[in-house]
Amino acid sequence: IISMWMSISRGLWDISSIWSVLLILACMASITTSSSVSNAGYVDNGNMK
Repeated sequence: IISMWMSISRGLWDISSIWSVLLILACMASITTSSSVSNAGYVDNGNMK
């Protein structure tokens, strides 16, 4: 995997780096938002009760 990223970075460093960062940020954002929303929902329900 590392060798593949190295070869890709050599040829298309700008495009690969930008898209990889965007994909990572999107995945992290979706995970954090989903987890935070679910946790907030559970906490709110617990507090309401």
